[in-house]
Amino acid sequence: MYRVTVDGVKLDVDFRHCTGWPQYTICAISVDGRNLTGGTAKCCPSDQFCRATGRKLALTRAVAELPKHVRAAIWEGYWRATETPKRERDDWNLAVRCLLEHYPEDIFPPDSNSPDAKAGSFARRILTWLLDPIERARLAALCGD
Repeated sequence: MYRVTVDGVKLDVDFRHCTGWPQYTICAISVDGRNLTGGTAKCCPSDQFCRATGRKLALTRAVAELPKHVRAAIWEGYWRATETPKRERDDWNLAVRCLLEHYPEDIFPPDSNSPDAKAGSFARRILTWLLDPIERARLAALCGD
């Protein structure tokens, strides 16, 4: 849940997830405890349930009828509330760099059947794509890619 103030009015945005069957997410936007609007997102049976996707879809549907400046303020509050703190991001990037150094690309020949070679190659490919674009560019410069 997060709170946004728009034109002097405090809006509370709350999400509820149901992971039973059917799987769905509900977004409720309220003022002083009274429900102003809401939206739902139901997960397709063939899809993997994802809370973040459910929140975005439910919020999109909840704010659809609101004025543009109110929608913008609510979305800005959402991105602030769900943003990864800078320290966490820095710790994550440091951990990824350490893993990439642990599994350098050229430590095993490409045709090696060693489990370490396969794990290292896989870990390096996955972790490289998990880095944000700036870190990817910095890593490419360091590795000479």
